[in-house]
Amino acid sequence: MVDLRHFATGSIMRMKRTKVRGVWKWCVYLGKIGGKRRRKYVASFRAAKRIALDAEAQRRTAGDVWVGLSDADRLEVVTVLAQVRERGLTLTDVWQGFLAGSSRPPQVAPLTLREAIELVLKAKTAENCRPRYVKAMGKYLRAFARGREEMAVGDVTLATIQDWFAARQETPKRVVGSIGVLSSMFSTCVDNGFLQANPCHKFKRPRIDYGRPVVFLPEQVRKAVDHVHQFFPLHLGWFALATFAGVRPEEIAKLDWSAFDEAAGTVTIDAEQSKVRARRIVHLEPAALAWVREARRIAAPLDWSERQKAPVRKALVAVLGLNEWPQDVLRHTAASHWLALRRDAAAVALELGTSVEILMRHYRELVPDAQAAAFWAVLPVLKLP
Repeated sequence: MVDLRHFATGSIMRMKRTKVRGVWKWCVYLGKIGGKRRRKYVASFRAAKRIALDAEAQRRTAGDVWVGLSDADRLEVVTVLAQVRERGLTLTDVWQGFLAGSSRPPQVAPLTLREAIELVLKAKTAENCRPRYVKAMGKYLRAFARGREEMAVGDVTLATIQDWFAARQETPKRVVGSIGVLSSMFSTCVDNGFLQANPCHKFKRPRIDYGRPVVFLPEQVRKAVDHVHQFFPLHLGWFALATFAGVRPEEIAKLDWSAFDEAAGTVTIDAEQSKVRARRIVHLEPAALAWVREARRIAAPLDWSERQKAPVRKALVAVLGLNEWPQDVLRHTAASHWLALRRDAAAVALELGTSVEILMRHYRELVPDAQAAAFWAVLPVLKLP
């Protein structure tokens, strides 16, 4: 055995003369590389010595580079290398894939759209997203994947996404929401190493023109609430809370009358009942308090589903002479008249459980003082015996 000491590092590179298939050769022990022992066989001592010294010089250079890195850089290298090895790759594989412009890391089994949908739905469930949100996301993503369920997510391009929206002809507002759903799926794929880039990031989102929200006039509110009171009395609770307190329908369905404090004139919405997961107390105006008291007096339940409320909305469309039921019209009606009454956007937004920006952009319609006064004067009509 021959030891060659490298004077700069003091390390030892070992060489040994041995027989290989009956032929004498020099074996150079290069040490462990990538967890495996490496050796090289050559015919002459001079060649073996040159290989040993070259290897030692390369090792010294690599050591100098490593020592020159900051602690943060060394930690990043070790962390990334561990993640790359977990997926059966090398840093060279990943780098070559990047240079080739591939959207999918090399040597990783492609993930299909069907599998990607299940992946993101499981992730959202694990993040404690609301079941209703996860269900709606799954419905939209399966529509996007229909007919191409086995297509690899890495093969989805910007053109694929543009063609999808061109065919659907969604409104600009809907497109902005929908691209967020698609982007969430592709981001999950990126996070799990199945994609290198999210194709939705290249999609140009349309500009949205925020029009006037539809609100009911006081005379329409009077017709509507009286009709509900007379013909759908068991639905009066949710209708009153939505129309006069602006509580979201999905929040009302999770309430019961224990949330109502008659003495204080408030309704408490806990975090698990709130859409935004934040507890709040809604202070009822006198008109709201009167209608809520009436609903409680007749023991009107609050936990109506959207399907169960559909006949009420259909009847009111006919009573009010509408073509269709405007989306979120009851919450918009409450917000607009509340803002006209209080003239304090921050206070009204707090009652509604939203932000001032959303209140002013989506909910508010300009309401004259006289109209606001007429709205808050809509009270239950006493029925004489």
